[in-house]
Amino acid sequence: LWSAPLVLTAPVQGIPIPFPGTESLNKFNTQTFFARYEKDKWMVAGEHSRLPVSGAIAVPYVLNEPVRVDYEAWYGMVSYKLTDKLTAGVYDTQSFDHQAALGPARYVKDWAINAHYDFNQFLYAKVEEHFYDGTLVGYDTTLNPPTASLPTGLEPNTRLTILKMGVSF
Repeated sequence: LWSAPLVLTAPVQGIPIPFPGTESLNKFNTQTFFARYEKDKWMVAGEHSRLPVSGAIAVPYVLNEPVRVDYEAWYGMVSYKLTDKLTAGVYDTQSFDHQAALGPARYVKDWAINAHYDFNQFLYAKVEEHFYDGTLVGYDTTLNPPTASLPTGLEPNTRLTILKMGVSF
């Protein structure tokens, strides 16, 4: 059994207020399977995992709420090396909470297409276009705050373009 104290964030930013409550999780195991195959200019990979968790959130005399989640996630990807420096790919990632109510908050499905360019052995650039369906994932909603019509601050269908430069060593 895992247990931790709960902390309430005060209206004044940065001042945590401890209150008498705990979040407890029962022991759990997760299995993850991964495979990758490369031949010539092709690479194919996939992964699957499942994480069933149960527990409770308890505040004396106020709340004793059971917590049950059953996350299942997988992805598959394929890439092709167009040149020595340029690789194109596509992948599909899906996550589900089998304990959640039906609807877009129960899942997220992400199809993406991408291109990766290696300037040299250390510096690269990457562009991705994502097509999301569902709102299960925990995005930072600062730019899309919750409203009455969108209680999570997320659209059930989201498009996202990412441009990235990076260093690998």
